Amino acid sequence: ALKGDRERCLEAGMDDYISKPIDEDDLDSILKKWLAEGEMINMQPAKESGNTDEELPLIDMDILQGLRTTTKERFPNIVLMLFEEGDRLLESLCKGFESGNLDDVETNAHSFKSACGQVGAVNLSKLLETIEQTATAKDKAHLPEMVEKAKYVWLETKNALRKVTRT
Repeated sequence: ALKGDRERCLEAGMDDYISKPIDEDDLDSILKKWLAEGEMINMQPAKESGNTDEELPLIDMDILQGLRTTTKERFPNIVLMLFEEGDRLLESLCKGFESGNLDDVETNAHSFKSACGQVGAVNLSKLLETIEQTATAKDKAHLPEMVEKAKYVWLETKNALRKVTRT
């Protein structure tokens, strides 16, 4: 994190701040500070399985339910914000791809991947991770099919999220 990031974030209205890479003890301390007793969610990392994105569900309901539990009445707005931000990030990713700017592809894939992971959109998150790594490696040969697939999987993911969240 850059010097002064914490202060700027708190001045902008955030309740707290944690920088990457995230230290588990710091995260645990912040969660205990802000979550009511009994509101903690399972923070164990997902087990590595070697699954391909085709084998992953569109939505990991455990992750989604954990988000719903911790965010309570803010949950529908968070999902709606993901829809808007996801559309924007995917559009920027596509524009970067079309213009040959692999740095833009990498940056937007990374941001979109993180947002998807937060709501349990594990299939899309994994695909975006692959796009990010491919763009980082400057491998243009495989990007066209991945970007097209990301468009399709995003639509499927949004539909699935709408069904399970009723947003």
